[in-house]
Amino acid sequence: MNPPKPIYSYLAAAALALVTIFTFYVFQNFGPQSAIRRFLMDVASGHVADLDQVSLYSTEPHNSPEEEEGRYATMQLAQEVASCVRRNASYEIVSLKSLHGGHEVAATVEFRFPNGYSIYPVWHVVQTQSDWRIDSVATMGRSNVSGGEPPADN
Repeated sequence: MNPPKPIYSYLAAAALALVTIFTFYVFQNFGPQSAIRRFLMDVASGHVADLDQVSLYSTEPHNSPEEEEGRYATMQLAQEVASCVRRNASYEIVSLKSLHGGHEVAATVEFRFPNGYSIYPVWHVVQTQSDWRIDSVATMGRSNVSGGEPPADN
């Protein structure tokens, strides 16, 4: 049996690289982690109107008390995140805990500041029919961005 020609090895490597890149590109905005990342990126870039695409609640005023509470919580969460961004904090999702049959997730996010100080807010993320969204009311009720504890080691 003859060994494969080097050209076939390069073609196979190129094909695998394309499949890998395509897979990561398609799934980059999928899952609770991406909802958190998109929320943080929208706040950091000043695109507050885009928060409607990753939050359960609109940032527009509403007549419903529940929707108005959601709008307030979303804007409050955005302000807390903006404060972290202004202080040059980096973030990392350090734990995910499935709630209510897997359609809700409690995600502990570590915000690290340049002075070495860290905070660990817990974000509540809910799966809708089409994507994952930040539940800012539950997030602000659990622990706001200016508090929280490190996750317990399992």
